[in-house]
Amino acid sequence: MMSFKLIFLAFTALVSTAFGAKKGSETSFAYMSETTPFKYSEFKDIIIFGDSYTTVSLDFNTMTYTGSNMSGGKNWPQFLIDPIHPMKMWNFAVSGAAVDPKVVGNAQFTPMTEQYSYFLKNMGTGKKYNTWKGETTLFAIWFGINDLGAKNRNDSSIDERIADSMFSMVEGMYKEGARHFMFIYVPNIEKCPTYANNNTIKTYVPIYNNNLNKYAKNFQATHPNTNVMVYDSYTEFEYIMENKAQYGITNITGTCGGFSFGGFGFGGWGQSNNCDPKNYFWADVIHPTPAVHEPLAVDMDVFLQANEKNQKLSGGNNNTNNNTQGSCWSTALGYPCCKNTSEVVYVDESGEWGVENNNWCGIAKTASCWAKSLGFECCSTNSCRNVVYTDNDGKWDVENNQWCGITSANTIC
Repeated sequence: MMSFKLIFLAFTALVSTAFGAKKGSETSFAYMSETTPFKYSEFKDIIIFGDSYTTVSLDFNTMTYTGSNMSGGKNWPQFLIDPIHPMKMWNFAVSGAAVDPKVVGNAQFTPMTEQYSYFLKNMGTGKKYNTWKGETTLFAIWFGINDLGAKNRNDSSIDERIADSMFSMVEGMYKEGARHFMFIYVPNIEKCPTYANNNTIKTYVPIYNNNLNKYAKNFQATHPNTNVMVYDSYTEFEYIMENKAQYGITNITGTCGGFSFGGFGFGGWGQSNNCDPKNYFWADVIHPTPAVHEPLAVDMDVFLQANEKNQKLSGGNNNTNNNTQGSCWSTALGYPCCKNTSEVVYVDESGEWGVENNNWCGIAKTASCWAKSLGFECCSTNSCRNVVYTDNDGKWDVENNQWCGITSANTIC
């Protein structure tokens, strides 16, 4: 698994160099309900949990906020609600927060477990600020940077335990009436000054993100009246960096004032070197400037609008980047399968790649279904597979509550 992730990162870099980076909205995931409409255009509230990338310095007693954050100006939730998509914002995010101190430590920064308790105390059923309605409220959750910085790197199960804790709280939100969720990937923090050239972080980020996506997909599958989206901030950061001139950014490696503390991304911002933050990607050694937060919010809005449109057009069955291409294995990696070419341009352990319309595409794999002789189907190729069990016959995963055989046409998660 580790070698696959590293190869995929290298492949992503190759794609970006050859054809230009994709927008985050193009590589994000949406698992949409066939029964619950996603009417984003009519949303009135957004309830947010997160860390310093997201905080607006909420007073948990009065539920008012100052807007103070680590960017040196407005951050993505502030841009999203003003002027992009006006909504009432309830933002529980706190700088330095991880998901669960019992898993990674770092409890002093009001982790998600505590943010969630404030949500129940203030906005749960019958509480003072329970003015939101599930059908018109988006729940946005962005964690991971501090979790990766604080976790025990020798514990291979830690990403699962982080997600277990997160989604137990998501289950509680669901019971309170939440129906629309957006989870956000950890961005490419290996390129921020704190982690520059840190191969450990570079390896852990995609593992964390893929695990988050797996849990999000599974949550929607077991709660089919929810709309669950996973926004790819990693790709969006890459896109902004590659197209920095488009956003007036001239420096993507240095910092425009500010500082960081304790390895948890706890910092502040100031123009200590007389720089213009509009020209910088990084406000300090880990936090992006408003010049990054604004296009990030714009692209999130594009993603959310597209999901509303796609759900209407498809009658709810628009699980993008996973179910739209049938047997297309490469959609699990964010790329379409080739339609008009079979010429192999590049080969990695995922499969054979071609090029169409100046974009990478996966050349469809074919494989016989060995499991059929045993009375089972083989696993579909519209998402990566987890090896749940291995015996003398082969490797097995579970699909639609039935065992399925994993073939060479499948990509292993």
